[in-house]
Amino acid sequence: MTYYNRRGFLKSAAGFAATVPMLGSMMAQNAYAADATGYKALVCLMFKGGVDGSDWLLPVDAQPYSRMETLRGELFASYADGSRNRENLLPVGAAANGVNYGLPSNLTGFHDLITAGKGRIVANVGPLVEPVTRATWDNQSAARPKKLFSHNDQQATWLTGGVEGISTGWAGRFMDPYVDAGTQASTYGTLATGSSGHAFMTGRFSRELVIPTGNANPLNYERYGNDLSPQLRGNAAFNDLIYQNLRAGNVSPSNPYARDLSAVARRGMDNLDRYTEILKGAPASATSYSATTISRQFEQVAKTIAMAGTFGVKRQIFYVQAPGGYDTHSNQSDSQGQVTQTSNAVTEFIAAIEAMGMSNDVTVFTASDFGRTMTTNGSGSDHGWGNHHFVFGGALDDMADVNIIGAPTGYDLQTDLYTDQRGRIIPEIAVDQYSATLGKWFGLNETDLATALPNLSNFNDKDLGLFASS
Repeated sequence: MTYYNRRGFLKSAAGFAATVPMLGSMMAQNAYAADATGYKALVCLMFKGGVDGSDWLLPVDAQPYSRMETLRGELFASYADGSRNRENLLPVGAAANGVNYGLPSNLTGFHDLITAGKGRIVANVGPLVEPVTRATWDNQSAARPKKLFSHNDQQATWLTGGVEGISTGWAGRFMDPYVDAGTQASTYGTLATGSSGHAFMTGRFSRELVIPTGNANPLNYERYGNDLSPQLRGNAAFNDLIYQNLRAGNVSPSNPYARDLSAVARRGMDNLDRYTEILKGAPASATSYSATTISRQFEQVAKTIAMAGTFGVKRQIFYVQAPGGYDTHSNQSDSQGQVTQTSNAVTEFIAAIEAMGMSNDVTVFTASDFGRTMTTNGSGSDHGWGNHHFVFGGALDDMADVNIIGAPTGYDLQTDLYTDQRGRIIPEIAVDQYSATLGKWFGLNETDLATALPNLSNFNDKDLGLFASS
């Protein structure tokens, strides 16, 4: 009788298989010429569930605050800590619309990075095929992303450019030019901490490797403990037996699928074993990390970056998932403990990168399914579209005179900034523009970006001006 979870096993094996060839590698190759000078890393911080960015970027000017409070008064009142009260907001400056904004008082870490020139806010970002206005939304004359407001599909759209089921994502496609040109091997270029980033980290040539955030075994069935019998749950000998059996490739030679799966698992184990061995040599961190899940993820990313030379890579992309869920139809204030933990973890990570002398080489950016409606359900909000996001790192243009790129919407739901009376924000900045800006800093040229982001050609501004080199 089989007690371990088949789906969990296949997912684990796929995550470990950082060097499995894909059908796409048989296609005609592009003439890539990405800049591989020095070392650079992107870190995607994913808030699954659709985080309410409008609850994080609030007007501090009296009139717009009053209008927002009219729309969101019940939600504001649900915060017992008063973190959304106007007098408690942490100022971050004015946006292009002339309104001054601030962050809630529990986002002190984000605020301190922004005011120190190490962070920027990008307002009104969302998946777009082409620019959309209220008029083209109403008359349906503009192409829309498929399956808007659906969690799984919009997570996939954000990270891959297509709905659930697409096989590659823009992080993997960003890495493809370097793998294709032989700048680095496909292994150890795109890494996820603890959980897979959908197809986000997979390209034509690049492969995702799921790395542990602790002293996990290369193939640890305790992760699927609820599917094991009580006798096997947490049994180290059983776990080692499964590991050794897969490592040895003891499968029927008459079954090609079993042989392939065994080969995938074996290569993945080799990759993860080497990863674990190399990380033993990582220097002690000069930063003290909090004892939280999100801080452990960022600590693992920092250790991996410190050993990039040993791994033989010049470019890396990481996927980190913020703790908790953010599908806050009600009790939105309950998620704020995890929000504060994440804010603190990013601050700790940036400090660690600075201590390593790599401040200009690493950029953190946030992502989420979608924003949420400006109208509320009392203590929560519904699925929206446009959202506000954050970018952190030493490479940001510290001479910029604004901390907010783009302009948050006003708070009159009758305006053209919303799709309807529910207050779903129409994005003014496409995910393609946001990611292209990151990709240009990463070292990709126009041809690379056009290949990685097929909808980018539909937008005039392909660089948001976040970085000093832009």
